[in-house]
Amino acid sequence: MTDDLYGGKGIDTPYERQIFDYHPKLEYPIEHSIHLIPPVVVQKIERAQNFTITQSLMDYDSLSQDISDLMAIIEDRQSSDFQSFEDLLAADDYQQVMAVEDEKSGYDGTGDYEIYDLLYRMKRSVDRRRDFLDQYYRSQITDATDVSDAADDEANAIQSWSQSVIDGTNLENSLMDLYKSSYEVDDPTTTQQIQQLQDQIAQNQLDTNNMETFHTTIADVAYVHKNRYTQFQDIVDSLRDLVTNPASVMESNGMKSFLQTISSLTDVSAIKSHLILAFQSLKQQHNNLKGQALMVDDNKEDAISKQLWMYQQVHTKTTNPLIYFLYNQDEGQSATFDRFATIITDSMQNVQDQYNQSIIDLVKLYQQEAVFYGRQVDLLQKKEEIRQFLRILEDLGDVTEVTDDWIDDYLKAHGYSNS
Repeated sequence: MTDDLYGGKGIDTPYERQIFDYHPKLEYPIEHSIHLIPPVVVQKIERAQNFTITQSLMDYDSLSQDISDLMAIIEDRQSSDFQSFEDLLAADDYQQVMAVEDEKSGYDGTGDYEIYDLLYRMKRSVDRRRDFLDQYYRSQITDATDVSDAADDEANAIQSWSQSVIDGTNLENSLMDLYKSSYEVDDPTTTQQIQQLQDQIAQNQLDTNNMETFHTTIADVAYVHKNRYTQFQDIVDSLRDLVTNPASVMESNGMKSFLQTISSLTDVSAIKSHLILAFQSLKQQHNNLKGQALMVDDNKEDAISKQLWMYQQVHTKTTNPLIYFLYNQDEGQSATFDRFATIITDSMQNVQDQYNQSIIDLVKLYQQEAVFYGRQVDLLQKKEEIRQFLRILEDLGDVTEVTDDWIDDYLKAHGYSNS
């Protein structure tokens, strides 16, 4: 009797089915949902999560603040006439800027003016690009202007893309089940359900492809600016050492023995002469390099960025709908339509090629920019190294007797390594 009523495990007898009204909610747990997405799409989604426009905005905000902090340090230790130098920078009076730098940044001067010039131009470029990304790309994702809120919206949009892929897989599985049942029973209702599912799948594929194209292009742009941010941050870190600890340009190994050796000389005029000549040579190289500022022209960067944005817009808003339209036309319906389709597909391919080329052009521009600023930092470091040597010689000339204790105190007072 018990076996007839309850059978084995689970709800498997008419009596149990009558008593238990069980409607389980079947869904894939979040941690398992990823298995419903093809691996190649998983990679695209993860890339979109790793390279976001909102992260680029936050990176640029952080970088701009770092640069501002260094500029403030330089400003605080200058005299009142430094404001006139800032005014020349703001006015883009480059000839006058270089004239002031020549006067203030000699071998017996300071590197502050040239460093400030470099920081000013980097900050202006960073802020300009940050505003561009906000206006032209963040606005495509969300109306939220607060970066934290915008980041949440971007993450949710990428999650919606992921969910759309999963929904598409579930729809296709449902369609396969209906196909199987339609083989067994010829039911008009099933046929209607199949048509409805096919329509839903077609719409889901179009929506999913649109989201994939959109977030892939957003990740492309964010990737370019992530690389630029990293390059700029390295340059700013090097400049921070020059601003806060100029002694860091000196070799850390052997400073004590160097002072012991050089202090034994009775006449250092020949050494000073060659140090000054070396400095003048570096100064000439640096001035020549400054004249190549067109390599990092903001207007050129604007032009390439706007060109990339234009092709991104055309690519994301037209490609998938046109592909869907052309795919659903009868093949060879007329010579006229074939010619029309050829023109459209050639144009779509040209848009894709121009989009890719714009990405390459922007990457190249930022590589040139990093090299340009990096070479300036290298020359600034070498010039500061010569200043440090000249000051050491001047300080030694004021001492009647150089002892080991004096050397130890000197190294400590000036931030040099005692080795």
